[in-house]
Amino acid sequence: MRGASGNFTGLVCALGLLFGWANAASADQEPVDLELILAVDVSWSMDLDEQAFQRAGYVAAMRDPMVIDAIVGGGWGRIAVSYVEWAGFGLQTVVVPWMLVDSAESAEAFAAGLESVRIGRSQFMNLCSPPSRATRSAPGRSIRW
Repeated sequence: MRGASGNFTGLVCALGLLFGWANAASADQEPVDLELILAVDVSWSMDLDEQAFQRAGYVAAMRDPMVIDAIVGGGWGRIAVSYVEWAGFGLQTVVVPWMLVDSAESAEAFAAGLESVRIGRSQFMNLCSPPSRATRSAPGRSIRW
């Protein structure tokens, strides 16, 4: 299992990069500062403790006042966010569908929704060829090489 500071640093870096792509919105939706899909590996390349730790980090982030301040402090003051678990090509589950987060209350609704759902586990095996270094993980298997 990775250390808490490493996972938090990764999350902060990812959020920082994603906040750079502002004003993403479909024509029929309210404009938002960011459309964020949290795509989370639930393959057997991670054990259940790692998955629970990762999930708890996303829940904690959505409850963190600094994250909420960053969200509401954007140009539009809101983001759209969804949480998807995946284990390989064609093996995805939307755990929390798109939600608009524009306040501490809506961030809490997202966190509570995520927290209330059991962590999925899925095993995916590439039966067509022996595993190469590139296809040993769920990300590697989900990409068509």
